[in-house]
Amino acid sequence: DLRKQKDDIARKLAELHAGGAIAEKKRQIAELETKQIAVKNRYDREINKVALEKQKKRGELETDIQRAESSVSILTGRMEALQDDIEANGEAIRKTRDEWHVENNKTFSAEIEDACPTCGQKLPAEEVEEARKKAQADFNLKKSESLAAITAHGKSLAAKLQKCGEELEQVQGKKEAAQENIQSMKDALAALAAGEEMLADYMQDTEY
Repeated sequence: DLRKQKDDIARKLAELHAGGAIAEKKRQIAELETKQIAVKNRYDREINKVALEKQKKRGELETDIQRAESSVSILTGRMEALQDDIEANGEAIRKTRDEWHVENNKTFSAEIEDACPTCGQKLPAEEVEEARKKAQADFNLKKSESLAAITAHGKSLAAKLQKCGEELEQVQGKKEAAQENIQSMKDALAALAAGEEMLADYMQDTEY
């Protein structure tokens, strides 16, 4: 490799310097020194290329980490909103259930007038019974409609609660996946930083 070539050239130069300063050896020394400079320049170019690639990769990783962390922040906010909605819907369902029981426990009770309000004459029993039946029928219809409306509202709240729960589970999964990805990228960034540090040591080593 390049480092071995440099070492071989340096060794040959040392041998020639030790052998005396004759013209041929000077020529060989000059030739080897030229090769040494060429190898060093090539080595420096390749080292710089690797350093730039690592720097570019580090910048990309840092950008990706920032984006992923921003995504996690958004997902966290959505989870908090969903949890608030779930709590609010749960409370609304409890109140609706109580409201249904209150309505369902209502019983018919009515004061039926058995005398004519105009002349005060006592009304026939058949008319009084008919009035009572009508009042009870009206009560039963109103109660039935009220219970149906409360039940429909409760079902709507339950559907919203289920939807929020399902979305919360999905968002939680996305957040966990994003956090795992962030950790993976941070590990890669740490490894890259370690490689850059080693490369910097090589570039600063006077041996090269």
